[in-house]
Amino acid sequence: MFLIALVIFALGSYLVASAQTWPLDLALQAYYRLVPGRPDVAYVTLYVLIGARMIQAFGLEPWCPSNGVVGDLYPSPGGPRHWIDCGR
Repeated sequence: MFLIALVIFALGSYLVASAQTWPLDLALQAYYRLVPGRPDVAYVTLYVLIGARMIQAFGLEPWCPSNGVVGDLYPSPGGPRHWIDCGR
């Protein structure tokens, strides 16, 4: 489960890093086929980047509950500690 999440997170990270190259070209080709007119490339780039960040978030989500499980299995004497701060 966690290996799959790591692969999804790595894929999202790659898409974020390359958002202005082939993912943008792919999104523009799809836009040209579906919608008449010329899009603003800056907006399409932003949407590609947001989509890539969403994929990254889906890959990161399984890591946050694991901290609670590890804390329950191996309690520390000073109280619970979380390895990744998930904003909760």
